[in-house]
Amino acid sequence: MHSLLNVVAIATFAGVIGTAGGGFLVALIPRPSNRLTGLFLGLSGGIMLSITFLDLIPEALATGFISSSFFGIIAGMALILSLDYLLPHIHYSSDSKDCHFKKVGILLGISIAMHNIPEGFAIGAGFSAEIKLGASLAFIMALHNLPEGLAMGTMLKCSNTTPGSIIAATALAGLPTGIGALGGHLLGDISAASLAWALGLAAGAMLYITFSELLPDAYSLGERSSASKGIILGVLVALVLTITL
Repeated sequence: MHSLLNVVAIATFAGVIGTAGGGFLVALIPRPSNRLTGLFLGLSGGIMLSITFLDLIPEALATGFISSSFFGIIAGMALILSLDYLLPHIHYSSDSKDCHFKKVGILLGISIAMHNIPEGFAIGAGFSAEIKLGASLAFIMALHNLPEGLAMGTMLKCSNTTPGSIIAATALAGLPTGIGALGGHLLGDISAASLAWALGLAAGAMLYITFSELLPDAYSLGERSSASKGIILGVLVALVLTITL
């Protein structure tokens, strides 16, 4: 039991320190101008899009269960679409920017939390196989969660959320990593079909938010060039992380 608690604690720390680290970086920056906001939103969109296509979907397809991956993606998009309408649905206008960005930040946090569960499974299963493998996976997941926390924190920053609340909210999105690690360590592994569905679910959620909120908002604010530069930079950041890790 002591070993199990250690695994859950390490995985939880990896998830929280990654997302909260991104939130902390955003919290240090004063509220950006519209032009800089467009750059940050483009950066967030580029990062989330790259994580989806370079990480989540390839991992889901690598399990060999293409149908589970496909239906997971559909379910993820449907889930966030439903939550989008359950939350106060505020159209973009000068009077509702803060509420709009806060809603998107919440939806983004939910999708990140969903992503962190299969990540936790990987960490837990890694520790059940070999301590060194589990520790390496925990370190990698923490780094991967940094840009996700940055994306979520940017949306909350744009809604005038206080720095402390930004850090707390991004940390909360990382907590499910520990839940996933608990299941992964107890089971030793998760069925390939279930893993494909879980990864697809997270990918679908991120795709919906990126295309319906992040990228449109990036171009709604500031100059088109600033949004485009942010998207390109976000893609490059995610690409470097994928290659190096």
